Amino acid sequence: NFLTMHHAKKVGVPKSKRLRKDATKRFSRRTEQCRFAGSQHEPKENIERTYHAGYPPNYNAESQHVYEQSPVAVPVYPSFSPVPTNFPAPTPQQHTRRMSHTYVPYKAQRRHTSRMPIIAPMQILSYPNQFPYSYQNTQVAINSSRLRSNVSQEIDGILVEFISNGKYLLGIIQQFFDHSKCSIITKNRKVHSINTSDIMFYWPTLHLGQNYSYKMNDLSRLEEISLSMLDNYKNHVKIAWGSYIDKGISKITSEMMGKFLFGLNPKPHEFFIAHKLLQEENVYFKKVEPIAQDRIFTPRNNVYVCQSREQVKKHQFDQRMKENQILFLHRIVKKLTPKWDFLELPVVQAPKRFDWNPKKDKQFINLLKDYASTLPNSVDVGNKNTYKNLIQPLGLEPVPKIIFDLLVDLDIWSKYENLNVFRHKNELAWSSALLKKFEQITLTDIDNHNRRDLRNTNPIFAIDENGETLEVDDAISIHTKEDNSEWIYIHIADPSGFIEPNSEIDLLARKRISSIYLPENKVFSMFPPSITQKSLSLGPNDTKCALTFGIKLNEDGSIDEYEIFASLVDNIHCMKYSDVDEMIKKESSSHQSEHATILRKLKEISTTRREYRIGKSEESIHIPSPDFTIINNGEYISLNTTTESEARVMVSEYMILVGEIAAKFASENKIPVPYRTQSQKEIVNEDVCDVDIAAVNPRQDSETIDYITKLIKQMDKMSRLSPPTLSLEKKPHQGLSIPSYCQVSSPIRRYSDLLVHRQIKAVLRGEQPPYQKEDMFELINEIQAKISDEKKLRSYSNRYWTLRYLERQDNNRSYTGLVTSIIRKARNRVVGGVFLLDLGFRTTIQFSRNVNKGELTKLKVLDVDAFSNRVSFFEF
Repeated sequence: NFLTMHHAKKVGVPKSKRLRKDATKRFSRRTEQCRFAGSQHEPKENIERTYHAGYPPNYNAESQHVYEQSPVAVPVYPSFSPVPTNFPAPTPQQHTRRMSHTYVPYKAQRRHTSRMPIIAPMQILSYPNQFPYSYQNTQVAINSSRLRSNVSQEIDGILVEFISNGKYLLGIIQQFFDHSKCSIITKNRKVHSINTSDIMFYWPTLHLGQNYSYKMNDLSRLEEISLSMLDNYKNHVKIAWGSYIDKGISKITSEMMGKFLFGLNPKPHEFFIAHKLLQEENVYFKKVEPIAQDRIFTPRNNVYVCQSREQVKKHQFDQRMKENQILFLHRIVKKLTPKWDFLELPVVQAPKRFDWNPKKDKQFINLLKDYASTLPNSVDVGNKNTYKNLIQPLGLEPVPKIIFDLLVDLDIWSKYENLNVFRHKNELAWSSALLKKFEQITLTDIDNHNRRDLRNTNPIFAIDENGETLEVDDAISIHTKEDNSEWIYIHIADPSGFIEPNSEIDLLARKRISSIYLPENKVFSMFPPSITQKSLSLGPNDTKCALTFGIKLNEDGSIDEYEIFASLVDNIHCMKYSDVDEMIKKESSSHQSEHATILRKLKEISTTRREYRIGKSEESIHIPSPDFTIINNGEYISLNTTTESEARVMVSEYMILVGEIAAKFASENKIPVPYRTQSQKEIVNEDVCDVDIAAVNPRQDSETIDYITKLIKQMDKMSRLSPPTLSLEKKPHQGLSIPSYCQVSSPIRRYSDLLVHRQIKAVLRGEQPPYQKEDMFELINEIQAKISDEKKLRSYSNRYWTLRYLERQDNNRSYTGLVTSIIRKARNRVVGGVFLLDLGFRTTIQFSRNVNKGELTKLKVLDVDAFSNRVSFFEF
């Protein structure tokens, strides 16, 4: 049709067809560029030419060879022209066809041209001047009626890549309808009618003297081969881009890219791979020529490439996330069926086989954990996205408790999981990789030649809660010198002799700030357990390195002399508070041993020191705190309150003493350390005052009245104090009644203690301290923020397990509460702060009557929900 209009006479067009006449002129100008080279050697008026239908004009039917002719002009469209070699022999009707000048009326064109063969240009490579051989200007005529009559037969011809509905497909051209449209059949025998501008690539057919023809059966194989090789060469695109940038080449074709990747003689499918790389890797190259011509690309600049690579990575990451997210949801549904049979599945084909592996889906599981641990009335944008992407597709309600139950049934959490641990954002647990790494590390003592040998001397006592802890960082003993003077030796574990500042272990410990002990027997240590046990802890049976504080006290308990030195110690005995309490009781005759005698002596000295510190008239009492026994992740819970312990008071007094000595040493040597200070705050609450306990509790006996009086005074004293803080300035610690104080007794458990050790050890060696004032100021701010978070974690965990304990108690059980403060009064209702003596638990209660501070009351649980952190009591 296209060629017919070109050769038609431009006369006699009816007036009613003027628009058609204009179109004919435009087609004439367009096709004038497509004249055959052969017409340059023939008279222009000799238009009649003979074509073999289905064969190029230089085809010899007898020899079935293509003979080379002189170079010819290349048609403007399309840019490639394949040369098939295995067309069937032409029929007599098709053998010749005469192209006449006779004008075909518009109404008859469709009927007339439908009997004519469709002229389809065949593909050639786009830059013949760069190739060592000549190309033939060929066209082939394909009988459209034959193709339409039997699409399923083996068809060969022009293999192209085209775009349809946003997808790139391979197919063979059936016919061209005019200069802008054609029909293409794909491997699934589907026919597409598209514009020629949608053709992205024409496969070469005449290459290095070899003819390539493509059949329908070849499509799948060629596509599979090409796409399988595509991923292997994607990394080479960046190299090619850099090479073209360096050489200043601004125009790149698929032929040039093919030679760069595959050498001088690429195969047709390798040209296609080069084309796909240029087309898909648009980060490095962009298309600059119109679609109707050969695809020409230019390298992008460095700035664009850097920005685009980040965007591509983000896009690829988002796509992978979406795919993995759908698979994760299907794995959830399959694991929970049939228990959660109401779950909905996303409308995506699910994997038939999978293994439930929480480590593989850790990212999505953590999102669900975040949602389940959401505090009431909190708004989080991340939670909204989690609901949209993970919860809503399953058909679940946006309720944290539902997601918590989901994670429990997935065996991610236990039924009584303490969510406060997950809400804590600081580093807690050590990864298995780090634990394995540090198990193979042996630390070296840098103070090995400066330690005083205290081995084979008096027994040393390490007294702790259970006597079996791995982090034994303090011990006490009595040492008699040559002048028969008695000194108290307080031995502190010395990690500063093994761990240098800013080392890998030091930075990891700095992230954690301190060891955390939770009621459910979870221990999150500041240092890896293997290192603590082998080199740092003051455990029994081995020689240990310590920083020893020697103190000589006067008879009244004041400090006479002190010394600090690095030491080697052994003969360490780890004991429980309860065991020591039994041994220091004078009335017990079963413990008349050397150890009992030393412990009693230590107890007497600590009592004298305590009376000097707080005054003989000042009385102090232990405030009960919850003591949990939790077994099997909360399946069994028991709760008792801690009681007064002489051993606990003794150890506490010596740790206060060593902190005072450390602060004094730092002040005298003018080294920056984190002083722990506590100030007295102004009394703004009138409720903090002396009360007559006997008057408000007329039915209680004298012993109970005395205990409640001391307890109220101790609570009032604590309420008058501001929270303790860390400071570079030396200030009093009002809570301990000493002029200055540094925490130094737990360098394995507290990072601030380790800092003090390093500063003191540097002075002992005669070196400059590792931390100057500015460095210490930054560390103090960092430590202070994390200490606050860890304090909340301990407090919230105690409250959580108390509520879990209350959930399992009989509703009729009563608890004894002590009114510690009156918060507000309104008409006949009073809101007061209450301390439950049975639980060591603080809460607020609304009374329906007037109550007084210091009054004992009986309470029952009205409602309790540990998950929602809710509990309410009522008076009965």
